[in-house]
Amino acid sequence: MTKLKPCYALTIGDPLGIGAEITAKLLKQWGENPEAMPYGLNVIGHIEHLQSTAKQLGITLPVTDNITYTHIEADPLTQAGKVAHKAVELAVQLTHSGNTQGIVTGPISKQNLWDAGYTASGHTEILEASAKVLWQDDTLQADMIFLYEQFRLLLLTRHVPLMQVPETLKKPSSLASLKSFIQFLREAEQLPHPQLALMGVNPHAGEIGGVEEAEILQPLIEAINTQGMATLSAPQPADALFRGFNPFKPSFDAYVATYHDQGLIPMKLVGGFSAVNITIGLPFLRTSVSHGIATDIVGKNLASPSSLCHALETLHRLTTLQ
Repeated sequence: MTKLKPCYALTIGDPLGIGAEITAKLLKQWGENPEAMPYGLNVIGHIEHLQSTAKQLGITLPVTDNITYTHIEADPLTQAGKVAHKAVELAVQLTHSGNTQGIVTGPISKQNLWDAGYTASGHTEILEASAKVLWQDDTLQADMIFLYEQFRLLLLTRHVPLMQVPETLKKPSSLASLKSFIQFLREAEQLPHPQLALMGVNPHAGEIGGVEEAEILQPLIEAINTQGMATLSAPQPADALFRGFNPFKPSFDAYVATYHDQGLIPMKLVGGFSAVNITIGLPFLRTSVSHGIATDIVGKNLASPSSLCHALETLHRLTTLQ
C-alpha cells in the first residue's frame, strides 16, 4: 500500500504520564478503520513502554504501511524527561527533512525535564530552540495559541510568575507575538482583517489602578492598528469580556491574554479536552493536547484520547489549508 500523505510526527510524551495510554487508544481507533485516515503517522517515544501499556489495555497496536514507530532509547522510568525531550527534538528533525509535515505532541512534565538536566519550561521552548538550529535562523519565535470552535486565543506571556508579567510584556517579543498571531488568523483561519480583544493586566483594565495598560499595552495597540492588517481593541476587563461568552459565536475573531491563567481559565472552561494547543511562528505547525501528564490516573485506564484526537484533526485541517 502506498504511504498516505501528509505524514505527521506524533510524540507520545512523558512515559511517566498518560501519554502512552492515550496514544494507544488513538491508535486503536486508527487500527479499526485505517482506510479512513487521510494521513500517515510517525509515532515517536519509548515504543516498548507504549507496547506494554497497550498490552495492559488489551489493545493491539496497528501495523500498516501508513504508520511508523520510532523508538527513543532511554529508561522510561528513571529518564522520563530525556525520553520526552529527545522525542520532540527528533520530531522537529523529521519535519525539517520533509519526512513529516507537522507535529502533534502528547503531554510532558516540566519537572521531569528539569530533573533530566534540561532548562526548557515546555514544548514551545524546545521546539523553538530546535528550529533555530535546524533552520539556522535565530530570529524564529515560537508562540502559544489555543483553539476551540471559534474561540481563538493568544497567550502574550506564557510560563512566567505573575510578578514578572509586566516586565515580560515590555519585551519586543510581545509585538512579534501579536504580528505572528495576526498572520496565522489571516492565512490559516482566512480572516482578512481580524478583530482582536486585548485583555488588560489589572482589574477593570487599570481603571482603578495600575500603569501597565497605559504604559505597556497602549503602544502595542497603536503599533498594530497603524499597520492596518487587523484591529486590536483597547484593554478589556477580562471578567466582563467573558460574561455570557459563546465560543461558537464570540464577539471578537480572536482574544489576547496578557498572562497564562487569564486566558486559559476561560479556554479550558468552555473547551475542556476539545481545546487544542498550537505552536505558531516556526517553519512548521505543532498542535498538542490541552492537558498535563495526569500522574494520578496512570495505569487506571481512565485517560481519554479525546484531546489528542482533536489535536491531530486540527493539525491536519490547518496543514492542508496551507
